[in-house]
Amino acid sequence: MQRRLAEQTEQIDELTDKVGATMSQLQTLMQDIEMMDEHYARAYARCQHLTDKLKQRTEEIAALKLEMSELKAQLAYQKRAVAILQDAGDSSESQAVQLIEQCTEMSTDLERIHTKVDSLNGICATNSAQLDELRDEHEARTEAAVKRATSMNQLMQQQTAAIDSNCGTIHRTYVFFYLYFCCF
Repeated sequence: MQRRLAEQTEQIDELTDKVGATMSQLQTLMQDIEMMDEHYARAYARCQHLTDKLKQRTEEIAALKLEMSELKAQLAYQKRAVAILQDAGDSSESQAVQLIEQCTEMSTDLERIHTKVDSLNGICATNSAQLDELRDEHEARTEAAVKRATSMNQLMQQQTAAIDSNCGTIHRTYVFFYLYFCCF
């Protein structure tokens, strides 16, 4: 029985080794499947992304075609407008030539006016200098007149004070004589 047990133990060990090897292979296969699944998932997501991008680009191209046709219509309209503007520009050119001639005449007149203004500025500067001289002279005369008036006023006050003092004496003398002659 021990032998049998040893055989069975040996068989169990062999089976355990086989199961371990099979499990190892199964685990490797599972990892490979997981890796392939991840790879295919990324490839599928990329394919979906590129498909969406293609749809978006197709829509953009359709929108650009529509925009281009609108731009072509606008271009035709603008070409007609440019032709009209060209005609208007040609007529404006002749008016511009006339305006240039008038501006040239006005420029000549303006130069003459500037010359006259410069001349008047010189006269004004001369007048201003003379006015300053007259003002200074007038201020000097006014100061001299004020000094004379002040000294005359002081002199008159002194004389008035002297007269008042003399008049007071004369008045007292007069009252004394009047009373003296009237009473006697």
